[in-house]
Amino acid sequence: AWSPDGNQIAFVTYEGCTDTWCPSSLRLMAADGTAMRKIYAVEGKTARHPTWSPDGRYIAFSGNQDGSMDIFIISLDDGSVRNLTRSSMDEDFPAWSLDGNWMAFTRFTDNTEIFAMSVNGDQVIQITSHPKSEWYPVWVP
Repeated sequence: AWSPDGNQIAFVTYEGCTDTWCPSSLRLMAADGTAMRKIYAVEGKTARHPTWSPDGRYIAFSGNQDGSMDIFIISLDDGSVRNLTRSSMDEDFPAWSLDGNWMAFTRFTDNTEIFAMSVNGDQVIQITSHPKSEWYPVWVP
């Protein structure tokens, strides 16, 4: 995932195997491939699908730090990590709203649906309710 200013790339590396559920780390590097650094890893856990906030100060990602897949935000200022969803259902594919105040994501209900929540976590709204599964939310201008 490219940073909003185009100077950095956020990506995932798998640690020790090639399956998508292998332990993984969230990393950053400069756009020219230099200055690679690990910004998030929990031993034995998964991080995936990083996406930058519009202001470039945070990266949202999905991970299983607490057991089920949840949506997390990591601050690039201080490295603090916050779990936004904390639900018993799995969530994945975070997508920031254009103003950075909302996060859309996929929740694996009986029928996978799209939800949105305020970034401070106090409001959660179900966006879709359809007999078919919906995936990969995207905000458009």
